[in-house]
Amino acid sequence: MIRIVDFCSVEFFTLLFRLAVVFAIFAFIWGFINLAIGLLRGSQPKSYPLKSALKAIQFFLIADVSVLFVLKLPNWGTETIVVAVVILLAYFIGKINSMQMRFAVQLNGLNMPKQTEKPNYALEWGIIVFALGIFVFLIYNPTLAENKLSTWFYETILGIEKAPFFGFIFKIIGFVIGLTIFLRLINTIGMIATGKNPFGNPFYNGKNKNDINSPKDDTHFDDYQEVND
Repeated sequence: MIRIVDFCSVEFFTLLFRLAVVFAIFAFIWGFINLAIGLLRGSQPKSYPLKSALKAIQFFLIADVSVLFVLKLPNWGTETIVVAVVILLAYFIGKINSMQMRFAVQLNGLNMPKQTEKPNYALEWGIIVFALGIFVFLIYNPTLAENKLSTWFYETILGIEKAPFFGFIFKIIGFVIGLTIFLRLINTIGMIATGKNPFGNPFYNGKNKNDINSPKDDTHFDDYQEVND
């Protein structure tokens, strides 16, 4: 069982920064994939089911690629896996928080692009559970994690990370994402300690725009990856 002190250890921050850089570069690559899909569809907007399907693929790939990076760490074990799952969970929760906040702003009538359908938060959480389950399954079945698609992402991310200029830029972005995740974890631990629900109301459907119960995190930053949703 992982100890609380592990979340303040050098190993934790090393893994956090490592995965945060992976998230940043993956978001950059995924942005081009989203752009290509948009060009192929022309002016036709993506339906919510299509967005959800793409998100499931995106989260699956993030989990798969994260497995490949964790497997390269020296002396990784159960505690490393637990910490990686916590980091992934915090990152994915940040994306749900951002979705809730965008939807809340839209309900208040501010100038934002209209969503064709209300977000299905049960489905969103299902995708997160699916991605975390994939991570745990693949970490214990590494041969399945090393497929052509995930290997391509892994090698491409490594190549960009090692590039002199772009690698430095993405390390800065990764630091910001890592800081965001760390502050989110601290905020969540604080809310649990005070008996509050750290996830707010994850199934808020926005029926009453004057009663927006989406979680509001004073330490919230928009993750770099959000621009590519």
